[in-house]
Amino acid sequence: MLKELVWEKKVSMCVEYSLQKVEYVTLKVDDDVLTVNSKMLQEGLAVVDKKLARRHKKVEKQLLEDEKVARESRKKCFEYGEYDSDDDMTIRAKPAGK
Repeated sequence: MLKELVWEKKVSMCVEYSLQKVEYVTLKVDDDVLTVNSKMLQEGLAVVDKKLARRHKKVEKQLLEDEKVARESRKKCFEYGEYDSDDDMTIRAKPAGK
């Protein structure tokens, strides 16, 4: 979908914030109302990292609203129920010897 949204189009990029040498950006096709980020979230192809979003209130509200669209419509990663980025951390390998 990312290719469909940006391929051979004029795209603007805004660095929203940096964390540990990783830049978090917003992409926008110049003639579109919604950002590429919003479209990916609304389709359920991405999820908001809540821990990072809380640190950056500037973008948090819009990102969570976009993700809510996919949750309520049960799109892609929400098709079979609620998925939360924190779920990935619930299963951890036990240290050796314990």
